[in-house]
Amino acid sequence: SSRFGKFMRVLFDDAGCISGANISTYLLEKSRLALQQPGETNFHIFYQLLAGLDDGALAKLHLGRDSASFHYLTRAGSGVREGLDDVNEFKATHSSMQTLGLRPDDVFSILAGILNLGNVTFEVVDQNNAERASKVSIP
Repeated sequence: SSRFGKFMRVLFDDAGCISGANISTYLLEKSRLALQQPGETNFHIFYQLLAGLDDGALAKLHLGRDSASFHYLTRAGSGVREGLDDVNEFKATHSSMQTLGLRPDDVFSILAGILNLGNVTFEVVDQNNAERASKVSIP
């Protein structure tokens, strides 16, 4: 079902060999990307990305370090996540991606695209012909 996802935790020994794994099934929260309930935050990877990438990589992806500048990260509040070490979590996530043979830069590009797309706004310019008369703004 497209409503459910699977999370696979892969465990490695000191030599880097797989020593175990487990799978958890969970409900996908597609709406959580664009709208959070009061007091909730968006997916952790977004905050980790902004905190963990170096300034050059952020600039290349057209991102800034301030989560408050992204609409998707401030829908339910300030976008500030107290008590979490997003830099170290990002390092662990990045390392895990590499270990699994993923290409982190490709994943980060997609995540950056999602964050930037959330800041795009559309304004109807001609009420009589809204399909052809809209203004797109990107802050």
